[in-house]
Amino acid sequence: MAEGEAAISSRPSASRPSAPGLGFVSALRRHWHVPALVGSVALLAAGIAKAFATAEKPDLEPPLVGAEQLVENADYPEAIDLLNSRIYPYLNTDVITRGQSIRFHTLMGRALYGGQRELDTPHPDNDRNSISQFVRAEELDADLATEDLARLARSYIALGAPEEAGRRIDEIPDGAHEIRDRLRQELVSYHLDQVVPETDEALDQIAHLLSDPIVDPPIRVWALEQQARIRIALGFVDDAVTQLLREMPPLVGRSGVDLSGLRLALGRAYLELGALEEAEGELALVDNDQGGAQEGTEERAEAMLLRGHVDMRRSGEDRLPVARDRYQEVVDRYSGADVHAEALLGLAEAEAALDDHAASAQAYEQLVTRLKSVDAPRDPTREEVSASLLDRYERATEREEWLDALRYATIAGDIWPIRDTPPDVLIALAHAHEAAASRLLGETGGIVEKVVTDDLDPATRLELKRHLLRAAGYYNAHAEHYVVDDIDRHRDSLWAAARLFDRAGDKSQAIRVYSAFAQVSREDPRYAEARFLLAQAQQSRGEYEAAAAIYNELIEERRSSSVSRVGPWADASLVPLAQCYMADGRPENDADAEAALLEAVDGVAGGPTRPSYMEALLSLGQLYYERGRYDLALERLMELRDRREQSGDDKDPAVSYRIADASRQLAGQIDDRLEGELRDDDRRAMASEREKRLREALTGFIEVRDALGKVSPSRVSPLEAMFLRNAMFYMGDCAYDLGEMEVAIAHYTAARRRYAQEPASLVALMQIVNAHVARGDLASARAANERAKDFLASLPDDVWNDPTLPIGRADWQRWLDANTELYRQVATGG
Repeated sequence: MAEGEAAISSRPSASRPSAPGLGFVSALRRHWHVPALVGSVALLAAGIAKAFATAEKPDLEPPLVGAEQLVENADYPEAIDLLNSRIYPYLNTDVITRGQSIRFHTLMGRALYGGQRELDTPHPDNDRNSISQFVRAEELDADLATEDLARLARSYIALGAPEEAGRRIDEIPDGAHEIRDRLRQELVSYHLDQVVPETDEALDQIAHLLSDPIVDPPIRVWALEQQARIRIALGFVDDAVTQLLREMPPLVGRSGVDLSGLRLALGRAYLELGALEEAEGELALVDNDQGGAQEGTEERAEAMLLRGHVDMRRSGEDRLPVARDRYQEVVDRYSGADVHAEALLGLAEAEAALDDHAASAQAYEQLVTRLKSVDAPRDPTREEVSASLLDRYERATEREEWLDALRYATIAGDIWPIRDTPPDVLIALAHAHEAAASRLLGETGGIVEKVVTDDLDPATRLELKRHLLRAAGYYNAHAEHYVVDDIDRHRDSLWAAARLFDRAGDKSQAIRVYSAFAQVSREDPRYAEARFLLAQAQQSRGEYEAAAAIYNELIEERRSSSVSRVGPWADASLVPLAQCYMADGRPENDADAEAALLEAVDGVAGGPTRPSYMEALLSLGQLYYERGRYDLALERLMELRDRREQSGDDKDPAVSYRIADASRQLAGQIDDRLEGELRDDDRRAMASEREKRLREALTGFIEVRDALGKVSPSRVSPLEAMFLRNAMFYMGDCAYDLGEMEVAIAHYTAARRRYAQEPASLVALMQIVNAHVARGDLASARAANERAKDFLASLPDDVWNDPTLPIGRADWQRWLDANTELYRQVATGG
């Protein structure tokens, strides 16, 4: 870069102009002319240089004088134009004297500095180039004026070079101490305005001001105030009070001195020390316009705010409304004040103390919105606001006011980006959402113990799952904070997360978190339970092989004397292990399933007092039922029904259905045996047993119809719907097999009406035909038969692929026989 060159603009540029200030001029006056202007001045400089040999030496004094006048008149673009076009080309030639070069660089530095301050969007390069011009003038032995030293200092401050700024400020002589002191003020403000305030550097500059015997009183007062505020912030409150009490008396009543800032600092210090009366005395002077502060000023706003703090800390609930009103006035009247955010925080805490939690939450929300959109040094920090909200959350939790607790925790979470949320906020959110879920379940204590079930109304179930899943997510995030530093907290939060994912029905997340817990918790008392619950979640997702492997591991570990804490979970694993075997579609596992269930019922893990006994009875009965071992199924299921009745439990329609159908199936087996060679007394006994089974079945199916038929269809599961449908058809079958044709026709007719559009209704039509034939009512049989054939023709063939339909080969055969009989009667004229 050539001597004196400077690229000055309102935004960064890929290339710099050939003369100082050209970019600045273009930014200020003619942005669209930058390329042409750069080129034209460069050509002008080249042309002038080429003419040096033939032209007379120019007189540079007039343009220098003109530039001086333009700078004095603040016409910075014209001054830069004149210096670039008339002086710059002659730098480093014998045309220009050293004194003229000094004047050029000084004037260019002043013009660039002044123009930079007029730009709407200043650019750092402008300050750098201004500094380079002044420094070049010094290199030519210039003795910079006080104003130029001030320009240098401010440019260094703007560039974030406070040490260089301080060095230049020190060069300003005592005769210009007003300028020097104002610059020190600016430097103090720079240090205090940093994201992390540079208090040591600020105190150093304040010490310079306070040690100056000729500093103006208003600046001294300002320096004392800043010093006191810094000391208070750093915790040296006693020192701040001592300094203020020593310095303030000589200043009271002094003309032109406003003591409101010092009184505010003293009032805040007294407040920090708990000297509430003294604090109120100082703050009232400011608030009542006796300390120099004017209505509507920052000082009045701060005084009112601090008086609110005093009222909050005074004993007696009668002061709370006063504090709330002071904060509200600051919020309403001083929205632009530095203390506006602090007043919002005070208002939120006052409203909470007055039990107006809706108003408190509203104030907190306004404060959070401000914190997320404005970066003001004097605003409360996110940490401070979080701490305040968590304090409100804790108090609401102690009172079991779960909705208020959730509201405060939610606002605390909203302060932070998701990845930056502190662990204390995460755990508060987790507890609050879990407590909300607990309340929806009708539980107390804020801990969810129940599982989400389908018997809840849809809106409640949806809200419940939302709270459970959010709580689980926050527990999981909390656990991540302690994966290295605190393994116990890590485990506890993982456990809570897995438990709530499980209860919410999110089995994939439950599996993931239970697995994570098990990996770090081999010595934890919950290790066996975690593996059991992991297997349960896998089983619910149809991962039968993986679940069975864990159940088997637990059972085998119980048999090892070296493992002591696995016992209950090994016992609890027997039934679900059998269920996995029963559901995996592999018949070779049936014997293992039966063995596990027998162990749960009759073996070392058996006994009616065991928690899993009733479930084992049910599963064993289902296993026998599904494998066609109806006598054994009936034995286990009836024992289950009787034990439930003894304990006062309601009848389970699923158990009643299987008992009834097992009795029906046993009657069918007796039918098969009656077709063989039998002695008369055996035949009579078997016929009596058949009738008993059929009547028991009919009674059971009626119970199922009565229990499920009056339940809203939206609350009946698909399996229960199948039980209800089949029960209604089997009622007719039982009556038919008992030879009670009128009763059978009535049951079939009721079933047909309820399921008129379903393929199962063909069963009723077929059986009605059969019953009429059995009664000898051939006319009714023919009419019913035509209806049955028409309905059969309307059905696609694939409907018969449903294995749950209450129709089998015997039913088709019976209808075929009925049709044969009908047409035989027609052929013989019957």
